[in-house]
Amino acid sequence: MSSVTLNEKPPPSDEHKRPLQQISHTSPLTPGGEKSTPSPPESEISTLAGSDDGFDSYYAKYHVDMFSKGMLKLYGAWAVAFMGPFMSGYGVSSMTAINALSQYQTYFNFDGLGVSTGLVFAMWPIAGCATFWLGPILADHLGRRGGMFISAMTALLGMVLLAFAKHVSMLLAGRFFLGAGLGMMQTAAPPFIVETAPPLNRGFITGLSNGAWILGGCLATGITIGTSRIASQWAWRIPAILSRLILRSIMVTAVLFLPESPRWLVLHGHENRARDMLVKYHGNGVMTPVVQLELAQIVQAVKMAPVILCTLILSVKVYLAKTQLPALYKEVGVTRVRHQLVMTLVASLVSLSTALLGTYQSDRLGRRPVLILSTMVCALTLSAAMLSSALSHVNVNASGSASDSAASKAAIACLILFGAAYAWGYQPLLPVYPSEVLSTEQRSAGMGCFVLCLNLCGGF
Repeated sequence: MSSVTLNEKPPPSDEHKRPLQQISHTSPLTPGGEKSTPSPPESEISTLAGSDDGFDSYYAKYHVDMFSKGMLKLYGAWAVAFMGPFMSGYGVSSMTAINALSQYQTYFNFDGLGVSTGLVFAMWPIAGCATFWLGPILADHLGRRGGMFISAMTALLGMVLLAFAKHVSMLLAGRFFLGAGLGMMQTAAPPFIVETAPPLNRGFITGLSNGAWILGGCLATGITIGTSRIASQWAWRIPAILSRLILRSIMVTAVLFLPESPRWLVLHGHENRARDMLVKYHGNGVMTPVVQLELAQIVQAVKMAPVILCTLILSVKVYLAKTQLPALYKEVGVTRVRHQLVMTLVASLVSLSTALLGTYQSDRLGRRPVLILSTMVCALTLSAAMLSSALSHVNVNASGSASDSAASKAAIACLILFGAAYAWGYQPLLPVYPSEVLSTEQRSAGMGCFVLCLNLCGGF
């Protein structure tokens, strides 16, 4: 007679590897051995997958454990994807801050905001317009992970050229490859985050990506303030070498270890791999009710009709907030470079705070109310800033004072409030809204249209 070992563990179940229709609706065991909530009938899953009625209440009942081992691994994957918008914000703000440095202006023989400087800044949107079609192709054919890898490699090449530029041609080439890489990144990283986030937390998690954009801008401005006292070319080279090259190199390596988007897998006929991904990360190794519904919804969502118009409307408004803040501060009487950079950093920190608040509220207040309210506040504050600037009648004299300091201070305050209102409404929803209304097969193409319109607006 064979002996029986009391603590012998049963063989691992292959339940999560079977098709969705063959899964029994008994109570699965969690990794800790406790029974989870019983799975709902398959008819309920099919009904909910094709309709939004009862959607939120269902996920409130069968929710994803946001602190499970699988979700903690997914946080690491999102951190890698967040490097895309982080480095984009860093690139925009660092070039704006570097342009205010006399060391940079002298090295390339520039003259403030002249034609040469305009060409350097224009290379970013020119590259975005030239390669907007390539990002969707990469993200759709190679996967979101493959799109992020090639985009990061392209941006890394641009950063090397920019950091070690010896003449204007290298500087322009670096700006071109940097703009192309980060433009293509927008068609891969935001869809990856949207498509791997749990439904109830999708708005908050995806909204954090544009919070990373502002955080990158804060870091770039802060580093440039610190290096502005260096009386050599390293004043503008250090910000590029320390952060851009190091962080981008980390992203290029780490992106190879990310899981693929389950929606992309289902779209390309890899439903088993999509199920395994959802079970591993959202279910923590168990086919939970939420994973069942998510997989059914993904299959249903592949058939949705695309809606691309919203990406065009939102992108027209994005570049309104990406202005040359140091130059604007100079126009209203802030003439010292260090003071301009400090004011830019203050504005960025305020915007970061309101962006985090907007990200937290996006899933609670709804998308449309937030967009409507923030648009109204942006219009009012921008109008007030323009009026205050006109009333200030700035005449910068030898002491750097303006003829109407009260109006100048009001203009600065309105500019900061405009950035705060924009960050509260638009920053959290820019990666969320287009990705949510576009079907899976059209999501990267829609984001490509977003990148095109964004850079067309930037070109003006």
